[in-house]
Amino acid sequence: MEEKFQDLPNWTFWVDEISVGVYKVKGKEDVFGASLDLTGQDPQELLREARRTAADMDKQIRRKLN
Repeated sequence: MEEKFQDLPNWTFWVDEISVGVYKVKGKEDVFGASLDLTGQDPQELLREARRTAADMDKQIRRKLN
């Protein structure tokens, strides 16, 4: 399942069940190529954590560019 969020327009997230009850969330940033992977049992919590992590990564990228 692919997810996009208005607050992170350059990011795309994918949620996949990789084993029974085990999920992986992958995130990819379209401009600079940043990415993240999280694995766990609660796909919604993983997606929330991925969004927080992606937002932090965006802040770090902006700091480096300024």
